[in-house]
Amino acid sequence: MTGVQTCALPICTLNKRYGAEVFVFISQLDIKVQADTPEQYSSGNAWRSVGIHYTIYDLKGNPVSAGLAVKNFPAGLNNPNTIVNTYFAEAAQAIFDDYIIAITPKPEIKH
Repeated sequence: MTGVQTCALPICTLNKRYGAEVFVFISQLDIKVQADTPEQYSSGNAWRSVGIHYTIYDLKGNPVSAGLAVKNFPAGLNNPNTIVNTYFAEAAQAIFDDYIIAITPKPEIKH
């Protein structure tokens, strides 16, 4: 008799390899220029945005939360380290905050 699998693949594999119990899958990453006019873009007054589409799963493969984390940064900023360490980090924090909200027990409403 084989053992009963209690987690979904590839989640089971990731759990065995890393000991993780929560999994964030990024399904899409967008980096867009936010400018209303060509003049705004050419004058350096435009912004770029990074958008991370994600779903958070538990060990059983159940979705815990999903969403889109968006952070804006100056269009003239071209240092990859600054973009990743500042703006991607802020987006990651937003994803983590969403996870905490999703797993926090909701108070019972008494009628």
